[in-house]
Amino acid sequence: MTGTIVLLLYLIYPSLSTSVLGLWKCEDVEGLSSPIFVVDPETLCDDASHLAWTHALGVPSVLLYVLGLPALAIGLLYKFRNKLDEVNTRIRFGLLYDGYKRENYMHEIWVVVRKLTIIVIGIFSKKLQIQLALGAVSLLRTHTVLVKPFQTQNLSRLEIVLLTCSFFTLWVGGIFQFYPQGCQSTTSNGPNLICKLAEASVFAFNIASMVLGFSSYIWFAWLERRGQLSGRMKSVCTALSRW
Repeated sequence: MTGTIVLLLYLIYPSLSTSVLGLWKCEDVEGLSSPIFVVDPETLCDDASHLAWTHALGVPSVLLYVLGLPALAIGLLYKFRNKLDEVNTRIRFGLLYDGYKRENYMHEIWVVVRKLTIIVIGIFSKKLQIQLALGAVSLLRTHTVLVKPFQTQNLSRLEIVLLTCSFFTLWVGGIFQFYPQGCQSTTSNGPNLICKLAEASVFAFNIASMVLGFSSYIWFAWLERRGQLSGRMKSVCTALSRW
């Protein structure tokens, strides 16, 4: 039961954090003195009703979910730091540290920081989203390269490739953001061709990363199950030979 709860909380954490922080997402509209609430465009962000929702629901949710869940995970991992290889601990909390070196058993917190950083940038930043996201992904990619938290070299390389794909996607997105006229123009062949090549490169890189990630998952799952399958096959062969 504990392992299932940890899995569900792990899966819904990004969307839950986005929904909670989305209570502060406002957008300026020409002709209005106050920005509108994106979730409910009929509400202004300085309305008493919106402020009541952010104070009554938003702040407690940030403390309880956005910050509380990672803090709870840190506390649990630290509490069971000497029992990480025991079966019961791996069944309940293995999702949070399996695959990492034992000295880097809390590396999943850096993954949470990466997710939260991108969510915060997407909600609270307007004109500098791509630049801030590029900086965040670059710093966290550098941290992964230097620390190498995974147990195997293949996992470290896979993580670096996926972060590089994110960096490249954001970098190409910056081209479209800062030079939209050239990318949308039908007469300027030079810039338009560059934008098309960049778009095709991003598409190909993302498809290749998805295939690589899915293939790696199948391969690691096979390696994990191979010993069990081998033992079962030996038992079946032994039983047949005796019969």
